[in-house]
Amino acid sequence: MKHEGGIGEMVEHITEAYRGRARRSGWNGKDTFLYYCPGVNSEDGFVMLRTAAGSYIPWSCSQADLLAEDWEMFIGHQDAPREKP
Repeated sequence: MKHEGGIGEMVEHITEAYRGRARRSGWNGKDTFLYYCPGVNSEDGFVMLRTAAGSYIPWSCSQADLLAEDWEMFIGHQDAPREKP
């Protein structure tokens, strides 16, 4: 199950939904998505990006990401959007 929205909805989804994941609809790469890593305290959490190569790196929002309305939100890795043929 997937739906689209803005960055506010995306942040709420990945921080509050169990196994919440998100990606931009225009991102290239199979299985590329963001997820939230909670910290010890509520202020310690951070967002990670799973790359197409399967690596995990800290993610920083760009201006384009901040203003985008094409965030795809889903639950768990198995529901991740796949590359279009």
